[in-house]
Amino acid sequence: MEWIGTTAGGLAVLMYLGAAAAAARGAVSSIRVKLYRWPAALAIVCHAVLIVACLATAQGLSFGVFDAASVVLWITTGSVLATSFRTRIEALSTLLFVLAAIVVGLQQSFRKTHLLIDLSPGLLYHIVLALVAYGLFIVACAEAALVIFADRRLRAHKPVLNLLPPLAEMERSLFQILFIAFALLSYSLVLGAFYVTDLGAQHLYHKVVFAALAWLVFAVLFFGRWRFGWRGVHAARYVLVGMCLLLLSYFGSKSVLELLLGRT
Repeated sequence: MEWIGTTAGGLAVLMYLGAAAAAARGAVSSIRVKLYRWPAALAIVCHAVLIVACLATAQGLSFGVFDAASVVLWITTGSVLATSFRTRIEALSTLLFVLAAIVVGLQQSFRKTHLLIDLSPGLLYHIVLALVAYGLFIVACAEAALVIFADRRLRAHKPVLNLLPPLAEMERSLFQILFIAFALLSYSLVLGAFYVTDLGAQHLYHKVVFAALAWLVFAVLFFGRWRFGWRGVHAARYVLVGMCLLLLSYFGSKSVLELLLGRT
């Protein structure tokens, strides 16, 4: 099983980089080039094989920090590929495919077994929903960064019409993704409140605090959007702040525990 994962991981990295190169070419072309979808689809399939090979062990489900990051990026790239059929997101795809290739490489290089045992169905749903929400928030975060980039280019009278979709279309897509991700995050936090029994023993106090702060940031953003019409760079900055808090909530603490302290 290990050699299957290794082969699939290597192919995923190559296909992601090929898809990123093709998407970058499509982003700067006046003609919409969609050839990157084929290597992207192959990369996502190979990535899925790698995830199954790394997570499924004879002792149970292994879920280290790079395994979690890999699952999140797999969800992210799948979402981006699906979105590419209805809107032009070559620039966004380029960024996320490169990031996915890096994460797959890290997962291959730092394989450790961190078993999750005796998980209740509710806790498993909590984890799955949280990971899907993370994946969508990463898409939203990358799109928010592109909104800021596009806004600055327009203010400098240097339009990016060939590189990015119209700013209004990007903002609409950004809030659609945010709404879905926020709903999943909210549901995940509610499930966690019911099924997580000992925050101290499971090293979860900091995760709860940062996740709650992130939820509050996104809630304020939606309220500001509804009440004051927040948009553009102002709204995008809230997205970036909320995403940073989410990263600290899960991957920051998990990285310190596993990589620095050697604890699960």
